[in-house]
Amino acid sequence: VNHAGLRTSIATQVKIDSTPPIPGEVLDINPRAGALAFDIDKQDHEMLKAFFDPFTDLECPIVFYEVALVESMVDGMSASMDAISWTEAHLHTSMMLPTA
Repeated sequence: VNHAGLRTSIATQVKIDSTPPIPGEVLDINPRAGALAFDIDKQDHEMLKAFFDPFTDLECPIVFYEVALVESMVDGMSASMDAISWTEAHLHTSMMLPTA
């Protein structure tokens, strides 16, 4: 309330998304393989092409993706989480990433 007795109020509605997105299938391939490309678990090339089906979220729209390469995995988790460098992919579902 100011000296003139006027008051300002703002009403905001917030929606909390309590569920994670439903992931799409994520694949990594040798970009030189062309039509013969298949998902690989070990990368020996200087570039990696990552592509994935779009993720879906029933509560909120997906507004961007982030992609990260890790050196090694242990039970589906990165062995060195602090060494991960994330790259924003915007809404693209494929991108080329340097492995070195």
